[in-house]
Amino acid sequence: MAKTDDKLLNALRSSSQKKMEKAFESLYVRYAPLMFYIALKEVRNKEDAEDIVSFTFLEFFYHKNDLKDGSGLKYYLISSVKNACYDLLKRRQRVELLKGDIAVETSIDKEFEERIAVFKKFLDEEEIEYIILHTLYGFTFKEIAIDKNVSTDVISSKYYRAIKKAKEYYKKEEKNV
Repeated sequence: MAKTDDKLLNALRSSSQKKMEKAFESLYVRYAPLMFYIALKEVRNKEDAEDIVSFTFLEFFYHKNDLKDGSGLKYYLISSVKNACYDLLKRRQRVELLKGDIAVETSIDKEFEERIAVFKKFLDEEEIEYIILHTLYGFTFKEIAIDKNVSTDVISSKYYRAIKKAKEYYKKEEKNV
């Protein structure tokens, strides 16, 4: 079949539209069922498998001049289908991970916003910012001081004053419960 594949590949490269169409149709009829079987086995979805086969043949057509005669067209097509399946499965996995991350981030964001709302009852914006920068993001007092263009002592005293206010607030809340 390799000689026939080479002939069909040469006809596919022809300047004659009829030869090109006939060669493409012959290759499609010959290899599409095998490619579909491989794709279906990998992605387990008929529509995706059909799309992958179509995509692979389109890519093959656009790159037909890059292939060398005798290079094993059948194995080129099979490898292309497997790679397309692998790419699709990787994209699906990333989408699923992203969906999971969004769900987790949404619940974290909501919880974070609720806590900030409570902090706003007894802390000012600056104190909340220092607590977040130090505890949540791990910035040192020195790094915060450099960013805010103040001394480290100013940052540390405001931070500890804010922590003291938080402790007092939560002690009162605990007594009220």
